[in-house]
Amino acid sequence: RYDGDACFGGVTVYTLAGFQATNGFPNGFWGWGGEDNAQFLRCVARRLTLERVAGCCFDDLEGIDTVEEKLRLLDVAGARCSSKDKRYLLKENAKDNRWRRDGLNSAAFEVVGGVETPLPLPPVSHPSPVRAHPGGDGDAPACLRGAHVTFLLLAAITDA
Repeated sequence: RYDGDACFGGVTVYTLAGFQATNGFPNGFWGWGGEDNAQFLRCVARRLTLERVAGCCFDDLEGIDTVEEKLRLLDVAGARCSSKDKRYLLKENAKDNRWRRDGLNSAAFEVVGGVETPLPLPPVSHPSPVRAHPGGDGDAPACLRGAHVTFLLLAAITDA
């Protein structure tokens, strides 16, 4: 659906250390759009190795073929972060290393349920368009783990 060379997000695999090094995703974005751009900037700031894997296959669970169709559906639902809001949030995320304070370390939530799912597949046999991990291929996980978690968001970032 997207130009692989110009896109970061969608399907991204991290090591735990890599995701923690970026402080996770920013909490201030809403709707669809922008959080992947902010996450890319966090990866660059932490000098993570980014690897784009060509020729991988994955199932598009939404069944949407084009970016235009996706944006139209988001607009109908009122679920797209506007370009103006997106630019503001990206600027705020980069200001004074705010990303160090806005993310995993500032999210407040309560876990209300969850199930861990082991996926014993080496990353090379289950590639993704982008993998982000510190130190190159040597830090890639031996297996992947997934989880289905239900949580209640108690608070995100403030404008302070």
